[in-house]
Amino acid sequence: MYTHLPLPRLIGTPKILFEPESNKSRQTVIPMVKWVKMKMVSNAKIIVIVFLFSLFAYQAYAGGLGALIEVGKGQDLMNKALDKETETYEAVKKAIGTGNIKEGQLQDFIQKQYGGPVIVTSEKSGMETWVYKPDYATWFDGIKIYLVFDGSRELKEIRSLDKTN
Repeated sequence: MYTHLPLPRLIGTPKILFEPESNKSRQTVIPMVKWVKMKMVSNAKIIVIVFLFSLFAYQAYAGGLGALIEVGKGQDLMNKALDKETETYEAVKKAIGTGNIKEGQLQDFIQKQYGGPVIVTSEKSGMETWVYKPDYATWFDGIKIYLVFDGSRELKEIRSLDKTN
């Protein structure tokens, strides 16, 4: 039966020191061999773990990069929509100022000529309100134009709101 001796902490390759004539030489060599095998397995596990970690890190990086690219594309689309919103607002504002949009005109004409609103609200009575606003205006503050249509889709009222702080 083997007795386990406390093993010293070794740096680098373990060296097995024993005296050939000693009775304890076999008792010292066997635990040292087990220790070396254990260290080799442990190092192999560490190498595999580091490799897998780097593989997953690369995958996460590649996936994250793809997500950032998609966010950038989405941001571009959002900016184009906001630019279009402002462009439509400016066209409607100019048309109201020059008298090209006036009460009695139909929704279809206004939409084809100047573009659609940012939002449409409907009432039970059939009245519809179209809201135009530039991208820099919020829903609570800023400038807006309201076009109110009756049930026959005819423009009944034009309101402009400038609620800036």
